[in-house]
Amino acid sequence: MKESLMQIYSTTGKSFKEPKKAHNTIEVSFIDSAKVSIDGPVDQEYTVKFINNQNGQIVYSSNIKNNMWSKSTVQYYVQWRIVVESGGQTIFDQVLNLKDKKVLVVVDSQSLGDILAYTGQINKFQVKHSCKLDVLIFNKELAQTLSSSYKNINFLLDQGSNEDYYAVYKIGYPLGEWQNRNPIDPRTIPLQKVASSVLGLEFAEEKPILTFSINTLKENKKYITIATQSTAQCKYWNNENGWEEVIKYLNKNGYDVWCIDRFPAFGNQKQRMNFIPKGAIDKTGDLPLNLRMSQIYNSEFFIGLGSGLSWLAWALNKPTVLISGFSKPFAEFETPYRIINESVCNGCWNDPTLKFEKSDWMWCPRGKNFECSSKITSDMVIKKISTLL
Repeated sequence: MKESLMQIYSTTGKSFKEPKKAHNTIEVSFIDSAKVSIDGPVDQEYTVKFINNQNGQIVYSSNIKNNMWSKSTVQYYVQWRIVVESGGQTIFDQVLNLKDKKVLVVVDSQSLGDILAYTGQINKFQVKHSCKLDVLIFNKELAQTLSSSYKNINFLLDQGSNEDYYAVYKIGYPLGEWQNRNPIDPRTIPLQKVASSVLGLEFAEEKPILTFSINTLKENKKYITIATQSTAQCKYWNNENGWEEVIKYLNKNGYDVWCIDRFPAFGNQKQRMNFIPKGAIDKTGDLPLNLRMSQIYNSEFFIGLGSGLSWLAWALNKPTVLISGFSKPFAEFETPYRIINESVCNGCWNDPTLKFEKSDWMWCPRGKNFECSSKITSDMVIKKISTLL
């Protein structure tokens, strides 16, 4: 037996393998911002460069060693080129490419208007990059409606682990520091451009597609829909007789006026409450979104403020009369029926030197007692309405 084993050993070919050399690994991710991690046992120094590939600018650069990471503070979309150098040589060079990658966009707002404003831009982003896109929005009814309209996007209501994604972007309207979340001050641009600038798109207005079942409302008279409530007193039409006089004008011309706000009364009980205008038919209530869309769709036109239901009417291609003095006309969507009195104080919302105090219901930063809207007369509104009648 021993001799047989020796014979086999002596006739077996011999090979020698070099031991595997230890090495470090470089990993790149784009979750909230660009990040480079270098892990491994080899003691080595690196220079990491975060370059804007569209203009060649080095946005950020740092020197790290193995088992360390480097990260840019920029959270909005940049076509990153990530370069890693060591020992005077480039050992890693990669340009961001989202094609077929799993990407998450978080809409950091529960506002109906914000979500509707951002959706068209988000869709353009998916089409441009051909990515596998999830969108997190905090509005169940709207998520269901948009899911029926956009088969190329997966709308989520709950956020799982970010680690499942190659890239994550967050769209919102920051009331404080905005520099790392958006390349442009949100107060100085249209609401839709807040989304397009975060997502690195050329801006052009884009209406969302809304799929819904149209309820045929059996009414004897033609009617106009209005929404008079908002989330801060500065956003209201603060002309005490404005709504009532407009409603009288519409009634005189043969139209009913439906108030479709969620609440018939809203405001701050210690400071100021706002009530459904006299003469309006009370259609207020926490009603399904599909019914609200049908009410607007079947109306002749819509009159509202710079708030969510105005954005909904715009998205439904309904002529939208928008009354606002606290915001500049560029802040909302394009409509030929935008009303503002620029001969008085106006546009505080879009003034980058002013900070909105969300907790102050009576916020009027220039101390003008809301003249921006109280000086919008009913005649100014009626003049616009007359072009629709």
